[in-house]
Amino acid sequence: MALPYYGLSLYSIYKAKKENSNSDKTPDLPEYEAIIPARNEKSHIQKAILSLVNQTHPPKRIHIVDDASNDGTLDVILSTLSTLQETTCNDIKEERLKNQKFIVQKCHNSRLNIEFWIWINKGEPLGKGASINELVSK
Repeated sequence: MALPYYGLSLYSIYKAKKENSNSDKTPDLPEYEAIIPARNEKSHIQKAILSLVNQTHPPKRIHIVDDASNDGTLDVILSTLSTLQETTCNDIKEERLKNQKFIVQKCHNSRLNIEFWIWINKGEPLGKGASINELVSK
């Protein structure tokens, strides 16, 4: 008895996909934000950023938290963002959270409509102070 139901379900999915592929409407998907925590991730950070940017439904905002890296991670982050067409960055500003000093750089890609918030920890690693959750909820 389950087989006819299964077949009907597959047909319904096929029909829905076919109808959606023929329409110009995109499905209403929820907006979301992504957080990329990084500490000395020079080798992997570019791949992580581009993976999020190239999703079929990319996040509205990407928070990149560089936790006092000393291997050039920040340079790779900024270099990666500069290669994305139509990305502009605001002036850098300083923020304090729980006696931690952060440099914040906000960038926007108008083609993809994605905001990038780069949090650069210039003090102790986050494990000894503020949490990532406290940063992004500001």
